[in-house]
Amino acid sequence: MLGDLLCLLFGCSTVLGTSVLFYRCYEKTTDEYSDIESGNATNLINLLNNESLSLTIYIPGWQENCLNKSSLTIMSALLSLDTGGHICCFDWSAISKLDYVSAAVKVPEVGNILGRDMASISDMGFAIDQRWFIGFSMGAHVAGCAGQHLIQTNHSRPTRITGLDPALPLFYPPFNVHNSCRLNSSQSNLVDVVHTDGGVYGVLDPIGTCDFFPNSGVRYQKKCPWLPNTFNINEILPTYRCSHDRSWMYMGEAIRNKSSHLAVQCDDAEDFYNNSCSGNLIVALGFYLHFKSCSGTYYYETNGEPFYGRGKKGTYPNSS
Repeated sequence: MLGDLLCLLFGCSTVLGTSVLFYRCYEKTTDEYSDIESGNATNLINLLNNESLSLTIYIPGWQENCLNKSSLTIMSALLSLDTGGHICCFDWSAISKLDYVSAAVKVPEVGNILGRDMASISDMGFAIDQRWFIGFSMGAHVAGCAGQHLIQTNHSRPTRITGLDPALPLFYPPFNVHNSCRLNSSQSNLVDVVHTDGGVYGVLDPIGTCDFFPNSGVRYQKKCPWLPNTFNINEILPTYRCSHDRSWMYMGEAIRNKSSHLAVQCDDAEDFYNNSCSGNLIVALGFYLHFKSCSGTYYYETNGEPFYGRGKKGTYPNSS
């Protein structure tokens, strides 16, 4: 960890073996899948063997893998749409399971591996018109670095990158680690970001082309506990992560029901709660969001428990 901290402070290169990372690509359900090691474009193309025009890749967060609830929630929601597109999870848990500093230092290289694989299948003639990266927490920055790699190597940018409460610690001041490839608005035509724990585990500033701030985008999201009511370590972490995790919970609902999480364009939370945004553009979080219809910052309210989405009512603050 000390070496990684020095890398964080002074910069250094890291080299990862691609075999420690893999893609889990699904068929009709999350129980039907095939695993392909990263760095093997031929096998990846053979797996993606139909003429689908879309590829969606989910990148889990720190300490997570493709079997975590966040991953399965997003994967099952996407599969429920039955669009015929390819749906995969990029498992980088060999790195993400490390301590936070060590994992953060390696984010650019992990993102470069994902970017290189996408570039390779393109160079080999496998045509995909729509590429969507969805990343949670630290995984959002992996997605950004992958998009940055594609740009720097003169390949087509991802069609869309979605950041689910992109990680704040070490990626923004005072450290500014990897500020050249952390998630930003230049990495795709549409970079939509869902902020739910802004200023704590997630970044609060708008960093995308289209930023969503449910319940102002900050801790505490509705009915998230202020303090754990137990000393059980296995229950304490989910308590502190409650607001952070709401980002993928909201997105999972929004993908399944396109009118569930509606948000109104608004400059800031103060204007939203002062009812100064009535009549402004309303857009839907989720699968059908398009760069031509969404730019700027959007606010809405949720319920405190599932079903979180309130539809159009959520665009009116403090409505019952």
